[in-house]
Amino acid sequence: MSEIKLVIRDGKGDISGICHAAFADRVVAALCDEPETIAELEAALERFELPRESGGFRFFNSSLDDQPHDAGIIIIDLVARLVASESTYSSLSRCGHVSYHDGHCATELSVSYHLSDNWKFTHHMEEWESLAVKRRTMRSTYPPVDVRAIVYGKPLLEFVARQSYDALAEFTATNAMDDPDVLSAKRYDLMRQIHIRWMLTKREDLRGVSPREAMLEHHDYVSSCMHDRQEQWSQTLKCPRGLDVQSAAFRYSGFGLSELVMYYEMVRELLAWCFEPPEDGAKIPERPSTAEAFMHNIVPQLAEIIEEWMDAPDPEYYGRTPREITHDERARLPAGLSGRDAMIDCDCPLCQMQAEQPGPVFWYIDGCNMDEDFAFSFHRTYEQWEQEQRQFAEFSRPPGSDNTHKESGSEKLDHPSEEFLFDDDPANTSDLFAPVDPTELSTAIKLFKIGAPLAELIGLLKQPPENRPMIDRLNRNFGNLRDVIASASSDQAAALLEPVLNGFLESLADLRAARHDLEPRIATVQDQITQFFPARSD
Repeated sequence: MSEIKLVIRDGKGDISGICHAAFADRVVAALCDEPETIAELEAALERFELPRESGGFRFFNSSLDDQPHDAGIIIIDLVARLVASESTYSSLSRCGHVSYHDGHCATELSVSYHLSDNWKFTHHMEEWESLAVKRRTMRSTYPPVDVRAIVYGKPLLEFVARQSYDALAEFTATNAMDDPDVLSAKRYDLMRQIHIRWMLTKREDLRGVSPREAMLEHHDYVSSCMHDRQEQWSQTLKCPRGLDVQSAAFRYSGFGLSELVMYYEMVRELLAWCFEPPEDGAKIPERPSTAEAFMHNIVPQLAEIIEEWMDAPDPEYYGRTPREITHDERARLPAGLSGRDAMIDCDCPLCQMQAEQPGPVFWYIDGCNMDEDFAFSFHRTYEQWEQEQRQFAEFSRPPGSDNTHKESGSEKLDHPSEEFLFDDDPANTSDLFAPVDPTELSTAIKLFKIGAPLAELIGLLKQPPENRPMIDRLNRNFGNLRDVIASASSDQAAALLEPVLNGFLESLADLRAARHDLEPRIATVQDQITQFFPARSD
């Protein structure tokens, strides 16, 4: 029993047909792209199977046939965001994985998917029509809000202008005689307070929620979708299809991590311009004496600032612009780079290993430079943020303080926030380099467990005065080891491994004789080598 009746409905009509149940499962998975029409659903299906010449629904009829067949029936109402099913083949849910179809058969490639919370799943087939009508009515009564029109548009600009004018008037009158550094700190705090106020103020044009709440509503869903596509790209070495920019899913997309960070920086750019306009800004008008006149002049200027900022390439983001970064995230296109392009330190052994990997490396903006207030966090509730702050405070206690506390009748020791991976006391060496059974580890993990302490050691050698000859020598040794292990001929690898290991250990011995202060680090690298590759001459 592997065939099933599949019914698909959109705002213009219905289609139904008999198909393999696995195909129906892939159609349900394609709902992760939030299609509004059958055409959009068919396009979304391309991520889960090779497109067919006449389309995936070429054998379907333009009708609503809700009679089960063989394994059962699945009804998908795109307008109602409803999936009604009765199937002996599979159990459908908002998240899961399906096998990719290459046009001939299902493959071993498993493609993950996540659907948004907008979708309703039901197994009560006798009620599906009334439930569909109810949900269609509800969605038509409350169409999606274009959040970006508010948080990037005139409401934001007017709020920033009004708040800046009021704050500047008071600031100028009360702080004129302060030290410049003090003034700068106070000015920054004023900008932060205005930013917090904007993020947390509930608005009628956002249906009673704050910009922060509106922007985080679908954040987890977007993050899950991006992870699914990164995983698929890593397996297939090909970027999955993104959302069509004309689709409702793109236009009303939730906010991903990169866009939230970009948005934070954009608002700070606007506030900084209001508080400290650039000296060479010839287009900056004199500040009027009334708030209305100030806003009349400043709001158009702020709109220009946004456009200029959005299109300015940033070298820290590989030359990409904020507009490109946010566009790709809305389209569910991961930011992929080759391992070599993503290298941060060419002297780092782990970076060198990364550069040799065939698949893409994904990068994102983590918001490490954002203020730590709740308004700028990614937690949905204040309680979640508050719990994280308590955990961070415990974790950040300085070394030597009383880090113990009672928990369930036992003592628990919190780790200090700043501590080298290694300590001068060998007893404090991290468990990462503790002895393990070499037969239980892959070759890649063995290399990593050598490369990690070697990276720490090379980092110390780069400190002034830098020992460039030894850095290059150790990197050559580690590179030779990787090359030998990757050799296609096992006989050749066996013949070359012994002299490569001996050369590596000889370099470490020479360094040990010259730098007694690094002896614990050097010993760790030596121990890792002999643990994982013991076959060598004495």
